[in-house]
Amino acid sequence: TKKILQPINALNLEHPLENTQIYDEIVPFLTRIEKQNHQLHERIEAQRRQQEELTAITENMREGLVVIDQNAAVLSMNKSARRMLHVEENEFTGTSVYAYCRSKEFIGLIERVLDGEGGDAVIQWQERALRMVVSPAEAMDGAKGATLLLTDITETYSAEQMRREFSANVSHELKTPLTSISGYAELMMNGMVKQEDVAPFAKRIYDE
Repeated sequence: TKKILQPINALNLEHPLENTQIYDEIVPFLTRIEKQNHQLHERIEAQRRQQEELTAITENMREGLVVIDQNAAVLSMNKSARRMLHVEENEFTGTSVYAYCRSKEFIGLIERVLDGEGGDAVIQWQERALRMVVSPAEAMDGAKGATLLLTDITETYSAEQMRREFSANVSHELKTPLTSISGYAELMMNGMVKQEDVAPFAKRIYDE
């Protein structure tokens, strides 16, 4: 029995058809294994290429992309996200995403998305304004988690804040002279000003 089984036990299943001491009866079986090995290698190579393409895309995105599991542990984080959250490369896998940002809005969005709801908000973090969009995610095996998309809008946000402040300041600065102009003009329109006072009132309106 040992002598009969010895060629079978010595088969090289990585290269089935290269075995020299084989029985004719198992050649179809080895041919099937060879074909399956070839198909498996093709699938692995296709997945490797897809992974490389995906990595190339995500690593060159201007937006930050973070993927977390249902326990808020980081599964992946691209270069832009690491830059925005000040995370060193290869120091994030398995770490809780809460370790990188303690903003109230950030924590609220994470809790919300882990409950299955999407959302977005502007987060103020370390002198930067980040717009974060969160979406629930579910893998083919049923595992749940979420994706976080971060966009640095600091310059746009600052410009908008400056526009708002400018509008508020202009409104405040114009309110007093316009009130004065309106008051004097109303008195003159209603004939409540003596003729000799018309010129001084007109001068005040002009000055304002």
